[in-house]
Amino acid sequence: MTQKIVIIGGDAAGMSAASKAKRVRPELDVIVFEKGPHISYAACGIPYYVSGVVEDWKNLVIFTPEQALQKRNIKVHIFHEVLSIDSEKRQLTVRKIETNEIFTESYDKCIIAVGARPRVPQIPGMDLSGVFMLRSIQDGIDIKTFIEVNQPKSVVVVGGGYIGLEMVEAFRRLNLDVTVIEQLDRVLVSVDAEIATIVEEELHKNDVKIYLRSTITGIKRDKDGSLALDVAGGPGKINADMVLVSIGVQANTELAKTAGVRLGKRGGIRINEKMETTVNHIYAAGDCAEYKHIVSGRNTYIPLAPAANKGGRIAGENAAGGNAVFPGILGTSITKIFDLEVARTGLSYRDLSETVYSKVKQVSITEKNRARYYPDAQELTIRLIAEQRTNRLLGAQIIGGLGTGKKIDLFALAIMKNMTLDDLQNLDLAYAPPFSPVYDPILLAANVGLKS
Repeated sequence: MTQKIVIIGGDAAGMSAASKAKRVRPELDVIVFEKGPHISYAACGIPYYVSGVVEDWKNLVIFTPEQALQKRNIKVHIFHEVLSIDSEKRQLTVRKIETNEIFTESYDKCIIAVGARPRVPQIPGMDLSGVFMLRSIQDGIDIKTFIEVNQPKSVVVVGGGYIGLEMVEAFRRLNLDVTVIEQLDRVLVSVDAEIATIVEEELHKNDVKIYLRSTITGIKRDKDGSLALDVAGGPGKINADMVLVSIGVQANTELAKTAGVRLGKRGGIRINEKMETTVNHIYAAGDCAEYKHIVSGRNTYIPLAPAANKGGRIAGENAAGGNAVFPGILGTSITKIFDLEVARTGLSYRDLSETVYSKVKQVSITEKNRARYYPDAQELTIRLIAEQRTNRLLGAQIIGGLGTGKKIDLFALAIMKNMTLDDLQNLDLAYAPPFSPVYDPILLAANVGLKS
């Protein structure tokens, strides 16, 4: 009898799992249930669709349910919500959203890939027209439609993380006045304070107002029709034509709980290196799961697209009978904020308190990204964290002009391979005046680290 793999969730991890399972064993019956209208889309491209850099949201869709069936023989059911998992019977309870029909679906192996959802502040006014959150393509379409129809002049972005700041740039590109409200003492807390300060300077340079250590306590409709935000710790009250709330995400774990699957300390689904949960035949991958951090050795929750895709492939292969192992993540990430690229990998200084690395050295250098005499050379800053005793590289951060951010990939490789500052210092890197100084900033940072 043909074995059946049922996958819950049709985005990055889910469709990667489905595709890999079919490649490993084409005879498998692979079914995907997706609650929403879209599968396999580039969520990271949504801010660029809103801004107009990407003209059509359909360009973000990698393939449709029809293409999944025709090209890969994967049966995808959109607008289908899985309500519960009976792990003893190996059976799902599913609701067909359009008709409200309830039915059951049996399985041999199940993969949970239901992602995450935005954190919603428990304040009045979140349901008002003009107040948005951003997670799905439909959210992006709604925001863009609102702007086109209502022609707003101003927007408040609540939250200074990656998504919030990418949307700040999108809104400024559309000539909106932008104000950022951030609860913590700096924006972009995934990087260290030195890097975040440069980001804040870039925001100010582009006429973005920032209120740090500030929290919204409510939103209401003012007499003139605008949205009035009550702000604790900031100006007290801010009026705007629209609001985007972007204060992070949380893993969708309710479904896993119905199956008796255990959660990790970070609130995501607990998995091992094979993407197996604590229930024998159930796997999990993507933004709903915790992954092992390669440097700290502990499970962590860093929801990023590359890890979701890779984890999905591992889950799909193993659900199909394979024995693949996922080594873990470094939290490598990159973003563009106006004319700056910001990237990080490994541990930040804030992360160190939860690791065994009590004695570290930190080094920062600022250098030109090209030969100093070559036109349009720009500054970039590299920040490294290394173990004091061994000089082993533990983390790296970069900020600089366009074209500099992808240098972070070399540091990610170095950390993966347990390289030291001595190893970095002796790398044979390419040189020509349009690309770097003769002594590459990467080598310079390692050399300064060795001297510190």
